[in-house]
Amino acid sequence: MKIKRYIECNYAPEVCNLKCDYCYLSQEDRKEQRVLKEKYTPKFVRKALSTKRLGGECFISLSVAGETLHSDYIIEIAIELLKEGHIVNITTNGTLNNKFIDLLNRDNVPYDRLLITFSLHYIELIRTNLIDKFWENVKYVKNRGVSYYIKLNLYDKYIPYLDNIIEMCEKNTGDKPQIEVTRKINGDRHTFMTQMSNRNYYESAKEYNSKLFEFTFYNFNKNRKEYFCYAGDWSLVVDLRSGETRGCYCDCRHQNIYNLDQNIKFSAIGNNCRKYCHNGQHFLAMGVIPDLKIPSYLALRKYESNVSLKSLQEHMGEYRLIDANREYSKIHKMIANFLYKWKIRNE
Repeated sequence: MKIKRYIECNYAPEVCNLKCDYCYLSQEDRKEQRVLKEKYTPKFVRKALSTKRLGGECFISLSVAGETLHSDYIIEIAIELLKEGHIVNITTNGTLNNKFIDLLNRDNVPYDRLLITFSLHYIELIRTNLIDKFWENVKYVKNRGVSYYIKLNLYDKYIPYLDNIIEMCEKNTGDKPQIEVTRKINGDRHTFMTQMSNRNYYESAKEYNSKLFEFTFYNFNKNRKEYFCYAGDWSLVVDLRSGETRGCYCDCRHQNIYNLDQNIKFSAIGNNCRKYCHNGQHFLAMGVIPDLKIPSYLALRKYESNVSLKSLQEHMGEYRLIDANREYSKIHKMIANFLYKWKIRNE
């Protein structure tokens, strides 16, 4: 299987049943706790993100400002995108039992193309007495044969509990969780969310041998202008509510893919990275910068047993976007860089 593009789809009902300190909503004080009426149906979203318009089968990650499965709308979109032939990732806090039952009990849905990313918000799960429901849902997904992995956002309050968290994961899944760094948002400037030095923050997780932590730590705040980046061609970021689309989180160019009578414009950002690669464990690991030699998407998430990602491994393996796309010629790269700068100057 050759995945043509990586698409990150955002949705912002800003509703969640947990209140984690490190959540971007908490940091920016923007939780609404309400669900808005949608203008576009899930079937319409499927048309906008069809394999025909996107040039082939894609890896689509559904990311929500809040709890993803809180929204029936997102569940229906996930079902439609799976039926379209895409691979779909859903990130969830793992607490809403009935939503997992709804998601995973449909007819004629290729669930072997689905990945569930469980975010283990340990302190909040204990506070709300939802820790048992979390593990029930992990086991439910596992028993349904759906690929999954568990990740932990590392911040200072978790440090005293790390051994207990690791032991709990091994007991319930047979493997450790993957760990990733947690960002503290200071306007446009991001730092690690810790009172420790960067070295001590790194050392606090080093012994757990998390590939994801190694990657997110060493790639944090690194600008990649020295490499030609294909974000904007090989990847997109889509606002599901409006259809507004960019090449990546730092791309200033916009288009609306909900204009179905217009073709989607695919154009690489090139050597014009403005900040650093937000969600680089997705974009970079999928290979938007083919000259950057880093682990593949699944390699960053594999456990030692590799059982949890078995069905997805058969589709993706060590896949990179270069496998389904051609790199630009030198002249094409020069034109792409010129057009990007021209577009920014004239907006």
